Amino acid sequence: MDQNEKLAMFGVTHVLAIDGFSSKIVGSKTMAVKNNLLIYDCVYRNEMQHSENHKIERMWPEVNQRVNYPIKAVLVDMVNQDQLDMDDQLVKYCVSSLVTLIAEYGLTRFVHSWNCHRIPGHGIPNNIGSESTRARVGEDAFPSAETSAAMYAQDLGSSLTAYSPYGTDPFSSEEARKLFQDTFNHEIPDLHFFIE
Repeated sequence: MDQNEKLAMFGVTHVLAIDGFSSKIVGSKTMAVKNNLLIYDCVYRNEMQHSENHKIERMWPEVNQRVNYPIKAVLVDMVNQDQLDMDDQLVKYCVSSLVTLIAEYGLTRFVHSWNCHRIPGHGIPNNIGSESTRARVGEDAFPSAETSAAMYAQDLGSSLTAYSPYGTDPFSSEEARKLFQDTFNHEIPDLHFFIE
């Protein structure tokens, strides 16, 4: 398991986990700020179903080339041209929210591509992983992130941060966010014209 923070200045962090036997990427998550509870739930619990792991640093150059650097080039250019003020907390939050979604989409495409490509002398990670006769540990063998955090607090007398936004969230509550989203979706039901 490893993390990549090439877009951290824009509120994006990736985490990947790989099965050492098959070289298959078995877990991934993109988030605004490194969050141990998200990593535990979305990556670690999934990764622990596999019995071997090895370093994945060799994958990051490809993730950077395919996902991070194109996004970063545009954002840095926007900052340099004073089109983005990353000192403004609301701008930071909005940029992070949007770029996290874009980067997560790119990372998901990379994971699929990686798991389907042929590694010379080794095979295709998806095929190798499916042919494995190793025993899998079920996800239910591990407690949820919330339960683990409570156990951590009880045993060590300390706590983990459940959520840490990048910038200032403009919504005062989840209900306010939902109301805005519903109104936006009603006013602009189709976003395809932005993409085309």
